[in-house]
Amino acid sequence: MQKLNMSTTNIILSVVAVILVVAFGVIWIMDSKEQQVRYAENMEANSQVQVERRERMVEMEQRELTDSFYQKLADGFDVKILIVGDSISLGKGISDESFSWVNLLESDLVETYNVNVQVQNVSLSYSTAYAGYVRTMALPENDYDLAIICYGQNDDEKTFANYYEGLIRAIRSKNERCSIISVLESSQRKYTNKIKTIQELSEHYGNQVADLIDPFNDTASGDYKNLTSNDGINPNESGQKIYADVISKLIADEVEKDTPYNDAEVEIVNDWAKNLNKFKGITASEFKRTDNKFVYTLNEPLTGFYGIDYKYVAGENGCKIFIDGKEYKAPEAIVHSDAFQLYIIPLGNQSISAKQSIELRFSTDEQANAFKGVCVSWE
Repeated sequence: MQKLNMSTTNIILSVVAVILVVAFGVIWIMDSKEQQVRYAENMEANSQVQVERRERMVEMEQRELTDSFYQKLADGFDVKILIVGDSISLGKGISDESFSWVNLLESDLVETYNVNVQVQNVSLSYSTAYAGYVRTMALPENDYDLAIICYGQNDDEKTFANYYEGLIRAIRSKNERCSIISVLESSQRKYTNKIKTIQELSEHYGNQVADLIDPFNDTASGDYKNLTSNDGINPNESGQKIYADVISKLIADEVEKDTPYNDAEVEIVNDWAKNLNKFKGITASEFKRTDNKFVYTLNEPLTGFYGIDYKYVAGENGCKIFIDGKEYKAPEAIVHSDAFQLYIIPLGNQSISAKQSIELRFSTDEQANAFKGVCVSWE
């Protein structure tokens, strides 16, 4: 009887063991299938994430190509800025360049939008919009996102509209998607005809406008005298900060509005400005120099509006210009006693045809050594 019980017990235990094995097997199979389902679901989810990530990358790559300057800041893309202007854009009113409005603006953009900001400043002291046009056209093809134009103080009112529009069109032609901010220079003190010209052209071409006239006349800011250096033109440190703050606020407003780049073709306002459509620069190294005489021999006729890039010294100056042997009056520059200053000045306001040679003669070694070249523009 006891043997029978032991046998029965063993059988029962064996059956239980089999049942447990089968049960564990079933559980394992079910768990394995559940894991497989979860794995498949995770794989599908990861795949969807990867697809969305790739789509996002493609979208951002596309946006980086099509974003305006303001949209790039909003999207966290690095930006490039071109500054083209006169002494106000060079921080001439202060001793420490780090306090110039250009540097203050750059620092503010980096801090506010957490992006890299690359700035190229091709401004030239005491220069005009014509010089800005030449400096811009002489640049290689580039991909600036924003150009800030700062002119008016030294320009001739009679020709200002032509050259300022020529500069705007030069920026648009060399930079496929470059927004423009036109600065109304505080040194004008009031809304002069040149200021009105800037406003009208800016509205026509869709440029943003940074008004620095009103803030410098605001007694709450310290009034004009207390915001400028001893020359009464260039902003001092307090004035530089106002420039930076006004332009920075303007940019922030456009970022907030998600302002796109308007790439529509814009009809020209001043028909004469068509004469600035094409450009050729001839550097001093391309001339043959003998003492203080420079001669450039043409391979083919060159007809257009000529300009000269040279330095003008305070006091006595002498520069004679001959085109095909005919003498032309050397352009006059604004002479400042404190500077041996580089100027880029148009050679009159008439089209000149050169078939054989362009010759320049300087009266001093100082001027001859500083000669940079000649430029020609035409329609």
